[in-house]
Amino acid sequence: MTNPSKREQAIDRLSWHDGQFLEWRFAPGVKAKNRLEIEFALYKEQVHAPTRDRVVITCLGVRRFLASCDLPRLKEHAGPGNVIDGVHQEGVLRVWVTGGFLEVDAASFRVDITPSRGRKKPA
Repeated sequence: MTNPSKREQAIDRLSWHDGQFLEWRFAPGVKAKNRLEIEFALYKEQVHAPTRDRVVITCLGVRRFLASCDLPRLKEHAGPGNVIDGVHQEGVLRVWVTGGFLEVDAASFRVDITPSRGRKKPA
């Protein structure tokens, strides 16, 4: 078993609650190597965080991807936050959103975080 990289370990430290699920992109096939990108806006810390950071999770070597989402409910709750929780365990990422869930079984996960530029969360 290999040691996870710092980028992969970052997935375990994300603060999911009240985040925003922004989009996902999936590229199956030989050249793409079954890659899935999921983009969120997440708070750095759950308590006293004034802004959300852009977080892109790149899932490489995707073996399985499941999603069930109520799109009108996701849109309705996007402002205050449509992400309920997330967990990464044994190569599987599970994210619960308003009206659904995402589940990705992949060989590895890379997390890229772009800090907010002071955009405040909506009141």
